[in-house]
Amino acid sequence: MLLLVLVGGAIAGGLLVVGGPGRARAERQDAARLADLRSLHTYLSCPGRSKRPLPRALDDAEYCPGPSGGIAEAPHLRDPVSGQAYVYTRLDDHRFEVCATVAVDPAKARQRIGEEKGVVWHGQNLICLPGDNGTYRR
Repeated sequence: MLLLVLVGGAIAGGLLVVGGPGRARAERQDAARLADLRSLHTYLSCPGRSKRPLPRALDDAEYCPGPSGGIAEAPHLRDPVSGQAYVYTRLDDHRFEVCATVAVDPAKARQRIGEEKGVVWHGQNLICLPGDNGTYRR
């Protein structure tokens, strides 16, 4: 009986330390959000195409047209879990920022995501990727 209690306690303690399946799911969701932000960043930079002012909204089908005509080639515009649109801020004609809210505890997310290249934190759990579409020079 004592052995059963010790094994059960060890399993429960292990889940508390690593976070269990719920935390792993939230980390995967955050990784997907960051991947979506990177895709949006690339799309808004419009590589290899003529540079023009950034779109007023992410769903502007005229911006960065491709072989099939634009937004069809754009990445996900919405968070796959919440369904909310990612936050796009057009800072001026050539500078922008795309943002998402992370699900993991902000302190732990900062440890994991904080080392990612280009990630900027706003507030507790909002991660952003700033960028420009290639014509802006400091």
